[in-house]
Amino acid sequence: MEWAEVAANSEPFARKVVLDYWRLLVGEDPQPGEAEFETLVQRLSSEHEYRVERMLRDLIATEAYGAP
Repeated sequence: MEWAEVAANSEPFARKVVLDYWRLLVGEDPQPGEAEFETLVQRLSSEHEYRVERMLRDLIATEAYGAP
């Protein structure tokens, strides 16, 4: 149980969650060093407290998704 909590609260876990939704909504992988992607990863584990719904709102507001 402890291992699962540590793994779920890690940067690689946040990166994978954001990547899955990025691929689903944007339709392709982020470009290497994609600033919007990196911001989403960072905010998922900090400000959004791993709440995917909050991250999705940010993702939809990105230029990669199509927001102006």
